[in-house]
Amino acid sequence: MTPLSAHAGGVAGRTIVTCRLEGTFPGSPVELDYRFDLDGAERIARLEIVAHDPYAGG
Repeated sequence: MTPLSAHAGGVAGRTIVTCRLEGTFPGSPVELDYRFDLDGAERIARLEIVAHDPYAGG
């Protein structure tokens, strides 16, 4: 996995890290967005992993 970009403080304080994942699986390589929200103690409270959409603006 190779990190490509990171954006913090977007929608409701969400952080988005985009990574390229390469391997021996159909569709490789694929770019994924790791979207997470932090709680008051700066711990991950919510994590969502989705296919990167270059037109989503995130």
